[in-house]
Amino acid sequence: YFMMGPHELNRTFYGSARTWEQLRAIQDMGHRIGLHLDPFDAVCREGSLYDFIGRTIEDFSRERILVRYGNSHGDSRYESLGMRQQDFFVESMGALPAARESDDLSALHAGKYSLEHLASTFGIEYWVDSRVFRQGVRLQRTVYVSDNSGQIRIRPQGPSSRRFDVDEAFVAESVPFLTNSRSLILLHPQWYAARA
Repeated sequence: YFMMGPHELNRTFYGSARTWEQLRAIQDMGHRIGLHLDPFDAVCREGSLYDFIGRTIEDFSRERILVRYGNSHGDSRYESLGMRQQDFFVESMGALPAARESDDLSALHAGKYSLEHLASTFGIEYWVDSRVFRQGVRLQRTVYVSDNSGQIRIRPQGPSSRRFDVDEAFVAESVPFLTNSRSLILLHPQWYAARA
């Protein structure tokens, strides 16, 4: 379960006693808590991803929540300018478009951070975006499943559901692609209603 650090999106509940209690309850059931990082927002707040992550990990640690996992929250405003959230980390960055190489954000932050450093300094051992890294080393996976597009998309060559409609036919069609495969599945439970 990935939880953001302080952010405009969670300003009404981040740091509240109820939030910490809920996260501890999830952890106590045997689940893992991860940091959902918005690197664009973090560098605007702190000037450095490392400073922001350090402060956030201290918050979680103080509340007895162990964070060994992390991933990035994208921001379409910056992505439209040519920089993706993965571009902050040297292990996962892509080639920046030539027109953006002199952009302030890109020049200051692209490839300036390391997933290996996050593991050794802050204990964030696994970084999970569309690829999975352990201590900065990419792990293999064969299928990436995401509902970021408004439907569940199973790739490579797997089926796609209609918008938020996971019916029995889609489930049956999906099973062969997910059974006995290494996969990363990203779902947003708040988008789905419970079935009667």
